[in-house]
Amino acid sequence: MYCPNCHRLFEEDVCPECGALGRRPKEDDYCLMSRREAIWAGMLADVLKQEGIECIQESEEGAAMRTLIGTGLGYTLTYVPYSDLERADALEEALFNAEAVVTDDAEGGEEDSERDPDDMEQKAALDPGPASDPEE
Repeated sequence: MYCPNCHRLFEEDVCPECGALGRRPKEDDYCLMSRREAIWAGMLADVLKQEGIECIQESEEGAAMRTLIGTGLGYTLTYVPYSDLERADALEEALFNAEAVVTDDAEGGEEDSERDPDDMEQKAALDPGPASDPEE
């Protein structure tokens, strides 16, 4: 169900947030998809835009409070059309919950999702980088 007041999706007949009677969502209904700190919400908006998904964002605190605390602080709500919600959710999941898998050919191509930063610094110190040609 969809709340036309809160723009939230929910399972019940009545919105658990505001108590309004829910209805089936329409393809062009903007649905709340995310609540994130402003800096991360900006990154999410950029990714959505790159993927052709229109979004609307608003400060959870309102304009007056944002003026007091600064634009980089507080939370931002992101809304996308219902027709794009599933794809937008998948993009958000990939953006914020991705585990990097790095292969290191020098060590037999082992996958390593958790690297020790100290170990990486030691390897970098030992590796002189690409060889340079003195004739260039």
